Amino acid sequence: APPQTPELRRGGVEEAEGGNGSGGADVETPPSGRRPLPADETPPATSFVGREPPSPATPLSALSRCAGGLRVDVEAMVKSVGELEKKELPLQPGEFTATRLLVLQQGDLECTWTLWAGDAAQHGDELRGRRVRVRGARVHSFCGGSRLTGCLGVDVCG
Repeated sequence: APPQTPELRRGGVEEAEGGNGSGGADVETPPSGRRPLPADETPPATSFVGREPPSPATPLSALSRCAGGLRVDVEAMVKSVGELEKKELPLQPGEFTATRLLVLQQGDLECTWTLWAGDAAQHGDELRGRRVRVRGARVHSFCGGSRLTGCLGVDVCG
């Protein structure tokens, strides 16, 4: 098996594709989009041998300060779940994919979260009213607000 490289994520925000968070140094970013922990940095005190440590969730209030395309982890309550829809792909006429729009809520703040294809089919009405941790959603700015799209995973929190 290939050697495991410790990885570090800060503030619940990953580097965007092509960015490596190295301050200009040439550090190759692994396919996960996260940078390897530099040899001169001390690893976290908790051992996560064989698994990745959970990253702190990014508050919805901080999304507007995130660069477009960044992956974030968010914990919020699912306020509403839209219908599973079939949409035509703009760059591939005649090709369709499933999509679903959800609204996440933290206190008075709300954020739309769009799921595509298999994720849209998998995550539906069973999430309504549940607190979830959305892992690896991408941040996008839209009409002065922030939206989330996609995910690497969803965990129901209790």
